[in-house]
Amino acid sequence: MSPEEKDRKIERLEQENEALREKIAELERRLGLDSHNSSKPPSSDGLKKKATIIRTKSLTEKGKRPSGGQLGHPGQRLEAVLQPDNVVEHPTPCLCSSCGCDVSQIEVEKMITRQVFDLPCLRIIEQESWAKSMKKVLLLACNYKHRYPKGIPQNIVARLSQLYEQILKRGQDYHQFQPPLTRKGNRGRVKRRVGHNLLLRFQNYKRDVLRFLTEPDVPFTNNQAERDLRMMKCKQKISGGFRSFDFAVSFANIRSFLSTASKRGLNLLEVITDALQGNLSVFFSSNPTT
Repeated sequence: MSPEEKDRKIERLEQENEALREKIAELERRLGLDSHNSSKPPSSDGLKKKATIIRTKSLTEKGKRPSGGQLGHPGQRLEAVLQPDNVVEHPTPCLCSSCGCDVSQIEVEKMITRQVFDLPCLRIIEQESWAKSMKKVLLLACNYKHRYPKGIPQNIVARLSQLYEQILKRGQDYHQFQPPLTRKGNRGRVKRRVGHNLLLRFQNYKRDVLRFLTEPDVPFTNNQAERDLRMMKCKQKISGGFRSFDFAVSFANIRSFLSTASKRGLNLLEVITDALQGNLSVFFSSNPTT
């Protein structure tokens, strides 16, 4: 083996050794996690629970010096200012609080001043990021969707698309000047921030996000689709669900039947009664009764 090959082999082995060290450190860190140093519940500790030591006193040893300022310490305080921001005068009373005699004509012999230092009122500074601006634009577009159910005017669509592009440009400029995240190891791409990933999805799927502006049949959200699928997910979580595939198909058919009737504004009880009697003509009528 030539010296060059030996050097390359040593370099490769050093890289593999470093990667293995990082992997071992990560595994040891995971093994060391429990309910005391992580968000894991106490039930996950198992039989290797550490003995909990109840501390009744501080572990700090008592010092030889007494508490407080030491002898010879100069101390610090707020010195009085020559020109305070606000002056409040407390006039002398006209009557003595003890005997009730009139003291308004007695000459003042001494004046005492006090200065009180107070913090100014806190003021909340709101800094709106591109995500909040995007939320406002999409909510505005949703309002136009409800205002013009048959189709949003083209000038409004163009203006909303322009605002959409401006917010994307602002978000790109913001993330461009952010310091990059560190990468563990030598392989894989550098991770992006959560907001950066959302920004890229807004950019890459712009046509899908704004499709509801140009197509009246497309809703603003996919909530209806999620509601249609939610019952099937709930059935998966119920203990002792479907015992066979045929039962699952029957359940899906019934749910689809009722969902379609509800979307068309039909009375569910009447639709079920008609279906049991073999009458499904209401689904094929052009103007269903509500």
